[in-house]
Amino acid sequence: MTERLNIPTGTTVWVRRRTTFIDDRAHQLANSYYELDVVAGTLIRQENTGPGGGFARLKEAGYLLAEIREELAARMPNSREPAALDLPAGTPVVELTRTTFTDTGRPVEVMCAVIAADMSSFDYRFPIPD
Repeated sequence: MTERLNIPTGTTVWVRRRTTFIDDRAHQLANSYYELDVVAGTLIRQENTGPGGGFARLKEAGYLLAEIREELAARMPNSREPAALDLPAGTPVVELTRTTFTDTGRPVEVMCAVIAADMSSFDYRFPIPD
């Protein structure tokens, strides 16, 4: 994650781990990574980040979020993911890696999620550049 955050390898980062649910079934295992100075004094370091989640807390800390890069890859689950996501046998997962950038281009959050593919669909809309 340090490479994606554009910080030296071995730098200590804050990791926020969570599991999201749909109808009482785990849908997503998500870990967000931040530089310590970015989350110092914010609710991002608490279990409940409050309304608006991490993005709202980053904005309150003075970071103007301007761009997100998302990478998706489908794969079969590893040895612990079927139980953690209550996956039916043979069900793949989708790995989502999201990098969030400020208006100055600084990456301030990298989120890595493993998503149950049988509970998901993805719908994107992008402007066509000139």
